[in-house]
Amino acid sequence: MAILIDNTPAKDNAALFSGISGLRYSPNRKNLGLSAAFNRHLHSPECTASDFLIFFDQDTRIGNEHVATLVKDFEMLEHTHRVGCLGPVFFDTNSGLLCGLWDGSKEVGHNCFTVPATITSSSLTRYKTLQAVGFWNERIFLDYADLDLGWRLLRAGFENFVSRNARMQHRLGKGSVPFYYALKNKRMQITYHSPVRLYYQLREVVKLLRASYVPLQGKIILIKESVSRLLARLLYLNEKGQSLCYWCRGLFDGLRNVNGALQE
Repeated sequence: MAILIDNTPAKDNAALFSGISGLRYSPNRKNLGLSAAFNRHLHSPECTASDFLIFFDQDTRIGNEHVATLVKDFEMLEHTHRVGCLGPVFFDTNSGLLCGLWDGSKEVGHNCFTVPATITSSSLTRYKTLQAVGFWNERIFLDYADLDLGWRLLRAGFENFVSRNARMQHRLGKGSVPFYYALKNKRMQITYHSPVRLYYQLREVVKLLRASYVPLQGKIILIKESVSRLLARLLYLNEKGQSLCYWCRGLFDGLRNVNGALQE
């Protein structure tokens, strides 16, 4: 069964999805954030410990055998590993880059690789695995919920993987801009979102920097990414003043442990 969760504030889009077999439409009528919206349906008596769960968002496109391929690889990995999440590699339709693997990822066989975390969309796990770590962390509203989950799974003794046997198309943010990282003499693509997303991104980064389960290398990555995203907006994009204001507000609210949707 597929559950379509609609976080659109004060709106019910049920008519758009009526008549689709095997689909349950669930409108929240307010923006609960990714983690809380998922958890609302995970505390269900319909779920059993061994059930597979796979999460998607509206920016993903997959092929017909995509889910079956992931399930097959997940079951194969379970013979020798305590699997947390398994995800695919994906083409970012904005930058044209193949994403999903991390620096230091190691192949464990059958075209599967270790990673600290998988992207939320198309992340496959079992119900009992999420249950073991307390499901999604509702203090993380949207951005970095996948990293937070991955690090908590690692702390609990699970391993996360990406399979190159499964590929999908996914759109990261609104676009990307070129960025030169001088310390490593490296050119890279920085994903950008709307200015308000800078608020959520930095707010959650501040929380994760204080979390004991986030490794030092992960914290360094979060800091570099937060600074790079702000610089990319200030150097290459419009709405510079608004972006800086949201970034600073995210820093302030992160230090205050503010949760939930931004109150304008």
